[in-house]
Amino acid sequence: MEVRRVTRVFFPYSCLSSVDGVLIGWRDQKRHLVCVVGVITRPFDEQKITAYLRKITLARETRFPISVLGTWENGSNNIAASTCKCELVEDCSWIEMRTFVHNQDPPLCTAKGVWRDDPLMLILYDQTKLLNSRLENSNDKNSLLNGKSKCANVVSDVDCIFDMVNSVKTTVLCKDYADDIHIIHSQTHHGNAFKMWTFPIVIIYSLLIMSISVCLKLSQLLFCNRLVQSKTVQRFVRLPATGCQLIERYCHIQYIITVDKQLKDEQRLQHKTSPKLFISKGNLLSSILLDVFLGVVVMMWLFHNDYPKLVSCNLLHVLDVVGNELQKLLHWLMGVPAGLKLNSQLDEFLGKFFLYHVYLWIGYLNILRPFMETILWSIGLSGCLGLSVFLSLSMDFLSMLTFHIYCFYVYAARLYCLQLSGLSSCWRLFRGKKWNVLRQRVDSCQYDVDQLFLGTILFTVLLFLLPTTALYYVVFTSFRLLVLILDSMLAKTVTTLNTFPVFSVLLRLFHSDMLAGGVRFNVIQRMEGQPLCLSMQVEPAPYSVVLTEGKIEQLDTWRDHQIHNSSIGGLSRRLLLGHLVYPWGGDSKK
Repeated sequence: MEVRRVTRVFFPYSCLSSVDGVLIGWRDQKRHLVCVVGVITRPFDEQKITAYLRKITLARETRFPISVLGTWENGSNNIAASTCKCELVEDCSWIEMRTFVHNQDPPLCTAKGVWRDDPLMLILYDQTKLLNSRLENSNDKNSLLNGKSKCANVVSDVDCIFDMVNSVKTTVLCKDYADDIHIIHSQTHHGNAFKMWTFPIVIIYSLLIMSISVCLKLSQLLFCNRLVQSKTVQRFVRLPATGCQLIERYCHIQYIITVDKQLKDEQRLQHKTSPKLFISKGNLLSSILLDVFLGVVVMMWLFHNDYPKLVSCNLLHVLDVVGNELQKLLHWLMGVPAGLKLNSQLDEFLGKFFLYHVYLWIGYLNILRPFMETILWSIGLSGCLGLSVFLSLSMDFLSMLTFHIYCFYVYAARLYCLQLSGLSSCWRLFRGKKWNVLRQRVDSCQYDVDQLFLGTILFTVLLFLLPTTALYYVVFTSFRLLVLILDSMLAKTVTTLNTFPVFSVLLRLFHSDMLAGGVRFNVIQRMEGQPLCLSMQVEPAPYSVVLTEGKIEQLDTWRDHQIHNSSIGGLSRRLLLGHLVYPWGGDSKK
């Protein structure tokens, strides 16, 4: 027995009150899918309709060609199906729809031509909501049809309807092409009201774009554009966290200004009306505005209470205490720490070596002491550029103050890693093995007596010196991890400010139809002998989907400022083997 597919007819609510006319829209014979986007009302000239459809087709290339789908009657007894079929319908299948004045029942729908024996399903949809919506989780095949559908073609059909309705926003739903033709659709009566409602927002948005454009042009005039875009200069600027953040915001502003200029002429109109591009630019602009607002608030709070002067005095006192405590710690390590028996010669050498660097750091602080308050005032003033710039500058300031801890950690880690490597090589020597550098593997090798004797001496020396080196390595690694934890917290805050989709969250709060997480189908009561009628409702996207899909894409600048192998297992392995944990993960490409 042959199973015939159901032909699904999508019909907008806005056309239910239309007078007699012809239906225009898109059809797909393979999918058995029909989507009505408007009704051309009577009286009309068939030649003008043909010229109108040709003009729409030539206006823009699209995978949803618009054609006449059939007839629409509203309380009329004049049946013009045959005329429509002969003159306007180009295919061998069409539909006839009829309703009656003051009738609350769904319209009667009948298939003709090739589809006359196929079962029909009428689906009523709100065209305005589909125009203003962006299907966030379109790849989730279980999100549609009351959240229980697992049929892949249902998802693809709904995606086609969303794309198709948005594709006619600048053609069928625009008055520029309909010269002497009256078309009923969702934008027929609400276009002026929508423009009046959005007029203040458009003015504010235009002023913001103009001001950002002026700032961008001034920056390009003050700094040579070729010099700024050179890889050498960018590599140097990205070394501090502040440079990374400034480049990040510069790229965001440049994208907002130049995204329309980079598009081709035939794609520009489509992208300007695209909800995806609108939301993307809105997220970037709102993120910058919120960042600057929070930075100005923090700056005013700091200056109002004169915190820079207070922090500079307390910070200098804390740094003096840290210097004294480091000297006491090193003297304690040079003795018998916790009753451990260390190598006295190596212990004294390492202790004096690190004490010398502590004296250098104290002298470095004495040079910075007269400028400490000025530096803190400058960090506070950076809040006018945004809270992210303020935090990035704080990260650089923290790195500058804890540079001695980084040096101690590097010295101890290199020495500890060198001893582990020597012990590993000597251990392979005892087993008659060696490391093949060319093939990156362990191979067998024959050693003579002198080599084994020398290897035994080196292994013994390294093994008995390892506890002394490991003690210094553990102490300074602990200090380095404390600094990295604070640095990572600041970096995570900056990353959140850069990627948080503020505009998407506001849309979800106040205009949830803009972000569609799926659709829900409700059955409408039907008359006996009529096709099944459903109502398609747009479901708002969950906040988890909004935060995930609307997250601003981060540039590669900040990826180098995060700890490489930041998982607990990977980090523990690197620390155990003495591999350096760089302050900004600079070894990720090595």
